[in-house]
Parts: sequence; structure tokens; C-alpha cells
Amino acid sequence: MKTIAIDINILLDFFLHREKYDQAERLITQSASGMYNLYIPILVIFEFAWTLKSYYKIEKAIIIDRISAILELPCCEVPDKNRILNAILLYKETPQVSLVDCLIILEAIDNKCADFASSDSKLIKLYAKLKARK
Repeated sequence: MKTIAIDINILLDFFLHREKYDQAERLITQSASGMYNLYIPILVIFEFAWTLKSYYKIEKAIIIDRISAILELPCCEVPDKNRILNAILLYKETPQVSLVDCLIILEAIDNKCADFASSDSKLIKLYAKLKARK
């Protein structure tokens, strides 16, 4: 089956009903019907989250809902999908830490890093707390 890579604009057009919503909706609907798969790079997922929060001022719960909806689509291929889902769970539980920081911490733990260096004390504490659980 053919796979089509998409960028952040397709996601923004679809979820925010922007000017090119019809094109994005057709692409996603055709993919959901099995015509092809969509490939969404990790950076697109995180750029989407950042843009929704920083530019569109959308609340965290809605951002989590939108990203979760993307990851649940069977027609979408997203690298490291399980780690992203875990990062979303951590992001949901940790209001003071960004989604990107959650992914970074989880990646460090998964790669068995001995320690975590940052100038952000919240991240260091979160890393230590999560590492102690493992």
C-alpha cells in the first residue's frame, strides 16, 4: 500500500478547519478508508502540539485529545508511537513540563542514561522520580 507523508499544515487544516480543510479532510478520509497510509514524522506531532499551544492558545486537554486521536488512527504510521503515547500520559500528569520535555526524559530513561543534566530543576526532579520507579 502506498504511504503519503504529511506535514503540520495538513493536521492544522483538518483539526482547526482552516482554509484548506477540504483537502486535508479528503486526504485523511481516503487514508482511513484504506486507499493509502499516512506517515507522520515525530517532529510534526510535536510541532503540531507546540503550534496549538503557543500560536492558537488551545488548552492542554484539547491538545492531548487531538494528538491521541492522530495516534489512534490505524492508517497513520508514526515512529515511536508507544513512546509518544507515554509522553502524552506524563504530560497529562505533569502540568509544569512540556510535551517535548516529557519525551526527552522518557527517551533518556529508555536508553538507560546514568543521569540527566539540565538547567531546569523541574526536569531533573522528574527524571529522578521516574528513574526511581524503574
